[in-house]
Amino acid sequence: DQAGIFRWEEGATGRVMAAPYRTSGPSWARDGRRIAVMSDRDDNWEIYTIAANGTDPRRVTDNPASDTWPVWSPDGEKILFLSDRGGQEDIYVMKADGTEVKALTNDRTWDGRAAWSPDGSRIAWASQREGTSAVYVMDAEGKGSRRITPLAFGGEDPTWSPDGLRICFVGTEGGLRELHIVDA
Repeated sequence: DQAGIFRWEEGATGRVMAAPYRTSGPSWARDGRRIAVMSDRDDNWEIYTIAANGTDPRRVTDNPASDTWPVWSPDGEKILFLSDRGGQEDIYVMKADGTEVKALTNDRTWDGRAAWSPDGSRIAWASQREGTSAVYVMDAEGKGSRRITPLAFGGEDPTWSPDGLRICFVGTEGGLRELHIVDA
């Protein structure tokens, strides 16, 4: 089996990009022209963008650290991603071409996958900064962070409602992983 990105067409799966290396975490640009992915094609996890038809791969990060889980901004100008380049996994943002990389979080503990609000003004993410996983929100510049979920049942994998008023996330309560919704 070859790893790859596949395209669904008229009831059939079509291969967009086949590769003998690992590629994961696809994120569409809003205009549908490019897809950001994480790949270890150069023996290190980096962020690449590719045309939606599988052509024109572009490496947009180049760092000895692992750069993973890209997420396009709603306007298509920026990409959020996780990186351990500061010694622990934090959230970074860069222009879509890989320039102007900036750390948005800098915490001694794990910061997890992030999600842009629909208007691009805020970012939700999971972190263990208070000892257990919870969901936090900050503005798009990395300021004004606040926890929005109870520590009692943690929180991971946040995603915004289309109107930007609520956040759905995975939490654990009573030993069960469940979906929860909170006000943003």
